[in-house]
Amino acid sequence: PRCERKLLFQWDAWNPTTMMGTLRATWDLEPYHASQDSAENVIVRYNSADGVQCGNCPKLKIDSKAGTKTFEMNMTSGWGRKDMEHCFLTRLFLGLNEFGHSKGTVTARFPCVYVRAN
Repeated sequence: PRCERKLLFQWDAWNPTTMMGTLRATWDLEPYHASQDSAENVIVRYNSADGVQCGNCPKLKIDSKAGTKTFEMNMTSGWGRKDMEHCFLTRLFLGLNEFGHSKGTVTARFPCVYVRAN
């Protein structure tokens, strides 16, 4: 059986020498609504203290109903916090109504990860 309506976001690899992390997203979304807006159907990093999104961090674009993608992220930036907080959220487009207007988006936050220097 196929698992539908899932969005799994996980660490795939960690390089302590370069402080680079590889993250993997796997999804099967029903329904899926394509969006040309770069702020929709994405996984992005944000600061849990004030909700500000990282402007220069890579985004993972969800561009199909189902798929898997990985991306690398420099884990040395900790928003000025010594615990090197890394929090991610997804923002999914809900489609258009019968008048052709946006139904908006839904946002879900993943548990934060902390990279500590020993």
